Amino acid sequence: YLQGPLQAQTEYFLTHVTRSGASALNFKGWYATTAYVLTGQSPSYNNQSSTFGSIPGSNIWQVAARVSSIDLNNQDIAGGKQMNYGLAVNWYPYKEIRTSLDYLYEVINPQAGQAERKVNAVASRLQFMF
Repeated sequence: YLQGPLQAQTEYFLTHVTRSGASALNFKGWYATTAYVLTGQSPSYNNQSSTFGSIPGSNIWQVAARVSSIDLNNQDIAGGKQMNYGLAVNWYPYKEIRTSLDYLYEVINPQAGQAERKVNAVASRLQFMF
């Protein structure tokens, strides 16, 4: 979804894994994300690849939120489950440079018998686009 400075995207995935000598496995997950360009520009969107492109201009500020989940448990595989929540502030001083500051909160349910873990993290990134 793209309407002016507001964009949203969601995806569900199911991965089917075949194994020799054992039954097939299915792992699933999903995510939903939304972003808003505070300075008003509209990101580009490529209908062929279904991807968002760059935001035109410079000195652009954007806020974003994301939630995602993955379940890696199936039959004899106990890979755990994880929920992620994130907030981000992105700054594009120039078309080719992006800086971001992210806050992440994760709830991890590992294999059976292990305690649930909760993680708070802050991450930053400097990205050059060519």
